[in-house]
Amino acid sequence: SLTFSGAHPTAKYGQGSFYFDGSDSLTVSDSDDFNFGTEDFTVELWFNSSRNTNSGGQTLIGQGQAGGGSNSSFLIWKNGDGSKIGFYVGSNWAYYIETTTNASTTNEWVHLAAVRSGDTLTLYMNGQSAGTTSLSTNYAMNNSAHNLSMGNFPGATPSYFQGYMSDIRISKGVARYTAAFNNDLPTAPLETEDSRTKLLLNTNSALQDFEIGRM
Repeated sequence: SLTFSGAHPTAKYGQGSFYFDGSDSLTVSDSDDFNFGTEDFTVELWFNSSRNTNSGGQTLIGQGQAGGGSNSSFLIWKNGDGSKIGFYVGSNWAYYIETTTNASTTNEWVHLAAVRSGDTLTLYMNGQSAGTTSLSTNYAMNNSAHNLSMGNFPGATPSYFQGYMSDIRISKGVARYTAAFNNDLPTAPLETEDSRTKLLLNTNSALQDFEIGRM
C-alpha cells in the first residue's frame, strides 16, 4: 500500500511532482523488493528544496530508523543546514558518504543516485560522483521491516523535507550508474525499464495523476 500526500504543478517533467510541505511524508509498505542483501542496487530521484535548514535535517528517502539501528537499511538525508547530502547504510550507519560539494540549493532541480556496485557505494549528484566508500567483502545489507519513507524518517526528531520530488526509482540487482553521467542526465520521465525496477513513482501526466511501477 502507498500513503500519498498529493501532487503539485511544480514539475521536472510533465505536469506534476510530489510536494512535501515540511510536515508530511510519503510511505510505501515494506517489501522484499527492498531487501538488497549483497546485490547491486540503485536508488535515484529528482528533488527541489524549498528550504535549506531544519534542526533534524531533511530526509529524502530511506528505510529504517533514526540512528541506523540494526533494523535499518539505508538513508539519503540532507543535514541540518542543508550544506551536505549523506548516503548511509548498515547498523548505526556503519558505512556512509557525505557530499563535499555544497548542496544548499533551493528552487532548483537536483538529480541524486545512490549506487552499490560490487563492494563500492557511490553517491552521484547531477551525474557526478559526490563520494565513494568501500563495503566489507560481500557485505549484506540489513533487511529492514520498516516502511520505505520519503520526506521524513522515524525517530524522536522529525526530519521533514520541504519541497518537491519526482521520478523516484529503486532498482535491485543492477548498478545503473558506474561512472559520471553529468552529460547524460535523464531528460524525460523514468520508465520501468526491466524486471530490476522494483519501485517507480512518477507524476508525469496530469495533476494528481501519478504512476506507480512495481514489478
